[in-house]
Amino acid sequence: MGSNVSTLSELTGPVRNPLLERFCSAEPLAAVADLDETEAFWTNLLSHQLCPPVTSRASRDFDESLALPYLAHLAVNNRTSGNLNALLRRIIKLTDELDDAVLQPLADRQRRSRHLSQLGAALFMARCCIKYLLESENERSLLEHMEFCPVEDDNQDNDDNASVIEKKSSSSDSSPDASQNSSDNEDNAESSSAAPSSVAADSGTTIEDYVESLVKLVILLPVDEEAFPALLEAINSLLVLLSLRMYHGCKSSAQLAFYQILCAGRCAPYARRLTATLVQRFVAAPPAPDRLVASAPQAPSQVYNAAASLATGLWYMVTLGYGSGSGGTSAASTVSKTDEPTRAELKRNLLSRQSLLLCLALALSPGYSSNENELDTPYRDALLECDAKLLGNYAGLLGAIATDLPQDEALLLLYLLLHPAGSHALRNHLSSAGANNPQLLASLTLPLLQCIHSANTEPQSHRLYMAMINLLMLTEQPDLCRAMHTAPLPGGASPTWLTERQLGPQGTLGSLLVVVLARCVQLNLHKLGRGGGGGYLPSNCMAALANQSTQARSLHPYACQKLLGLLTFIATRIEKLEQQKSATPQQSPDELAALEAASRSILEVVNGTLSRVSLAANPHLVYTMLHQRAALFNKRLLQNRTELAELAANLLTVSQHFAAAVARDSAAGSAAAQQQQQAADGGELAALPPPSQLSEARIMQVISSSCASFKRERLRQFPEPRFKYVEEAKPDDFFVPYIWALVYKHSGLYFNPARITLLKPAASSASASASASASASAPASASASAPASAPASASASASASASASASQSGTAATTAVAKAAKAATSASAVASASMETTVV
Repeated sequence: MGSNVSTLSELTGPVRNPLLERFCSAEPLAAVADLDETEAFWTNLLSHQLCPPVTSRASRDFDESLALPYLAHLAVNNRTSGNLNALLRRIIKLTDELDDAVLQPLADRQRRSRHLSQLGAALFMARCCIKYLLESENERSLLEHMEFCPVEDDNQDNDDNASVIEKKSSSSDSSPDASQNSSDNEDNAESSSAAPSSVAADSGTTIEDYVESLVKLVILLPVDEEAFPALLEAINSLLVLLSLRMYHGCKSSAQLAFYQILCAGRCAPYARRLTATLVQRFVAAPPAPDRLVASAPQAPSQVYNAAASLATGLWYMVTLGYGSGSGGTSAASTVSKTDEPTRAELKRNLLSRQSLLLCLALALSPGYSSNENELDTPYRDALLECDAKLLGNYAGLLGAIATDLPQDEALLLLYLLLHPAGSHALRNHLSSAGANNPQLLASLTLPLLQCIHSANTEPQSHRLYMAMINLLMLTEQPDLCRAMHTAPLPGGASPTWLTERQLGPQGTLGSLLVVVLARCVQLNLHKLGRGGGGGYLPSNCMAALANQSTQARSLHPYACQKLLGLLTFIATRIEKLEQQKSATPQQSPDELAALEAASRSILEVVNGTLSRVSLAANPHLVYTMLHQRAALFNKRLLQNRTELAELAANLLTVSQHFAAAVARDSAAGSAAAQQQQQAADGGELAALPPPSQLSEARIMQVISSSCASFKRERLRQFPEPRFKYVEEAKPDDFFVPYIWALVYKHSGLYFNPARITLLKPAASSASASASASASASAPASASASAPASAPASASASASASASASASQSGTAATTAVAKAAKAATSASAVASASMETTVV
């Protein structure tokens, strides 16, 4: 029993399978009087050691081959036979016997193997049946199919599924003390190291028992070669149940039965244990057995063209734009550019990937925000708490995330762990560990910078948005910012993706951050002049630059050039706009305001470094200021802009002091030096000696020796620029479609795109104008706002808010509480969104 290995074709191929035909027939298995006969049937049906499909292409091929001969018949006959309910009860029975048959140290090896084999086969069959019914019928009909049992038809009304939902609701929150009882139950569930006690058949519905059995299996099943298929199937089964949200996108999670059971019903007490187990499986990444991944290609192969027969925009809609290079790419060409995972990749991360997807789906899908119309999600609370006792070693968790960055799932997990409402213990650990471990800090930061740097070559706006927000939250910690500017680049050289200039051994992680973010701001401002560009990206970049400015040390010459070069670019652009204002009435009136806001932010960044970090720590910044003084103090830029002039005053003071020192050291003589000093006292620009008289090395020596004579009291003190990420009250509209787009793409499961409603564009015409106005106003407020390409109504946004002391100053960029611009574009607008930066 269980020793024979069968292929899927043996069950679904041209040869008719009498066991499956019997299961899908109208004859009830539960009505068979001979229990031995029923037991023999299940034993024979579930004795095949199947290897379920683990890639999207294989899943689709299998779904199509199985749906026609078998599942279509089951959908018709199950209302008479109730055989799906019998299968679910079989799974419940096998789960109840798990302790004796599998978990006991002295369990019989043959019985253990047979039990796990039957359990895996039963889970796979149930998943296929439920998924087919889920895609072909509505939720009410699916629940009726799962609950219908002809033996009990005389005792209850199986045609009215409302009683099932009412039963679950009344059992979960019928009293004011429900939350306290749930907490007590959770503590009891966590303290038990053995399998949870079995639930009597009359203590709940079959649906509740089945969902609870899946949760128990994920928590309790060991990770070994025999148990691996059943464990993977339990995770996939929960993903399929939760995928009901994809087909009912208009409903809240409170209206969906499976979410009620998991978040407020019998499974809620297991939330912390389930979350911890999934995270631990992600960190451990146990390899999959060879037989499970044997059908996967050894080398990258092209994904099956699942969208070939659909409309051009359908695949783009379903994947929220992932995998397409531009909005005009056809469905066929889009799919052909995406490779399926290889056998080696699947062996390495099959269970790890599925565990993380389920963890994120539980944490992000139901009631992500504390909305009165949504369910509370204990899974998100458990993840945000990030208890080291539950989730394991913080170092291992951060290392696993760093290994997977910048993949979307890892970005989402890092976001939740760094979330302001999350665990202070983990952030404190990251702050201290990152400061003492440059390798860990680089492994987390470099993938984020690479994602931002390659935004044009890989235009995935959602990934770019998450990378930017994660980087912003990392820069909120001063210890990490200080460590970035002392941490050398791995290998003593710039990463290979930085093609414009190598930083060399002098480069630090902080200098690389300045180069990438300054470059990104400039490219977006450049696109702004051509009708493109977005407000959220430069705003977030400037917020991150401001956060690290007070800790910036040993800035590389190229980083200084990129940062101050922004002012040169902006001054040139403003001058052109003012000259062409009358000639080009179609010019966007918001572009000038955006450029002014950007210049104000850059001046604040430079002021933060000059006034709070010793000038001796950044001689290259002073050197760059001397050579770009004409652009820094452009009269056209500062004229009638009092706020910019006040911010530029400190730069002028520093430049004049060191210009005078350079002049005194030159061959111009003491008289010229005296004239330079007089000019400096008068606040005018002093000319440097001719380049031929002083070398760069000599000027750097003069700057270093003159730092001691500069009195920092001469600089006006502005409030420290500190920006923090603030999530909006209802981020569900961004995260719910986002996580299900990732499940659709990366889970290896196939979901019928024609039936999906969650990811379809809604009210695109009404939201287009709202999005345009929102993104246009974002740069002016210097806020870190949501991307214009967020799905549906992208209310998940960042706010760059100044500190309380900053609110009392006169500088607008640091006094205002920057509010995020709500970008209300739909998924169909992702292709034409102005989020994508241009690499030059």
